[in-house]
Amino acid sequence: MSIKNYLSFLFCGLLFTGSRALAQEPAFKVIGYFPGWADMNKDIDSLDFKKLTHINWAFINPDTTGNFRGNNRGMEKLVTRAHAENVKVLVSLGGGSASGNMRFNYFKLIATPGARASFIHNISDFLKRNKLQGIDVDLEGPAINKDYDAFIRQLCDTLRPQKMLVTAALNGDASDRFSDSTIPLFDWINIMSYDATGAWTPNNPGQHASYEYAQRGLDKWAKRGARRDQLIVGVPFYGHAFRDLIKMDYKNYNEIIKVYPDAYSKDELGDIFYHNGIPTIQKKTKLAMDQAAGIMIWALSYDTYDQYSLLKAIDDTVKAYKKQ
Repeated sequence: MSIKNYLSFLFCGLLFTGSRALAQEPAFKVIGYFPGWADMNKDIDSLDFKKLTHINWAFINPDTTGNFRGNNRGMEKLVTRAHAENVKVLVSLGGGSASGNMRFNYFKLIATPGARASFIHNISDFLKRNKLQGIDVDLEGPAINKDYDAFIRQLCDTLRPQKMLVTAALNGDASDRFSDSTIPLFDWINIMSYDATGAWTPNNPGQHASYEYAQRGLDKWAKRGARRDQLIVGVPFYGHAFRDLIKMDYKNYNEIIKVYPDAYSKDELGDIFYHNGIPTIQKKTKLAMDQAAGIMIWALSYDTYDQYSLLKAIDDTVKAYKKQ
C-alpha cells in the first residue's frame, strides 16, 4: 500500500471511529438521577423517558467485604422501561452518605491493588447482572483520599474493555483531592452546582444554586483540564429553606409548588425559600448547550410531571435551541 493510500485509509478509519463514537453517545446529554427510595410505581410510570439520554440509579454502597447486597427494589423495572426508549442506565456509587463513616469502608476497599481488583470485580459483576451501561462514582469531599486516583485508573482499565461508561459526580468547588491526570479518564463529570449554602450555614441564607455558581463550576473543571465534552451542568429539582416556617430545610420542587403555586416562575419565595424555577432552569440549559456537553438533574422523582415540570422545561429549551 502506498503512503498516499495508507493515509487515505487511516483518515477514513478515523472518521468512522469518530462517527461510531457520536452514534454511541448523544452530542448533548440529559442525565437524571433516580433515587432508589422513590415511589417506584408512580415515579417510573410518570417519568417521560423520551426527554432523557441517561439515568443514574442512586445509590449503591458496598458492605465491608465489598459486595452489594441491597435488593435495589424497582431497578429492573426502571432499566426495562429506559432501554425500551434507548435511554442508558448507570448506577451511582456512594452518594452524600459515603462522606460520613462509610468512607472508611471505601478507604479499605481501595487501599491496595489486590483490594481494588476484588472490589472492582464486584462492581463489574453488579453492572452486568443488572444490565447497566456503566458506573457513576459519587464519592465526594472527605470520601476522596490518596487512593482515589489509582481506584479510578483500575476501574477504567477493567470496565472500558466491556464498553462500560465511567463518570463522576463532583462539586464545582470541590477541594483538589485527586490528580488532574485522572480527569481525562472520566467519560464526563456531573458538576454538582448546588448546595452552595443550606442548613449547615444558617447565617448565610440565600440562593444555593445560582446561575453564577453553575458558571464557576464549569470554569473550575475546565481550568483543571476537563474537555468540553466531559462537562455536565448539574441542576437541582429541590430547594432550601432558611426559616422555621418550613420545618424541613430540604424540600422537593413538587412539594414547594404545592405550598407556593407560583414557585415555577421564581427562584426565591420571600426570604424563606430558595430553589430554581423554570426561567433559571432554562437559562442553565442554554449555558450547558453553549459551554458543556449536557445537563444533570438531582433528582427526577422530585419533579411535578405536569405543565410545570422542570424536565419539560429542559426538553423544550433543548428542542428550541437546536432549531436555531
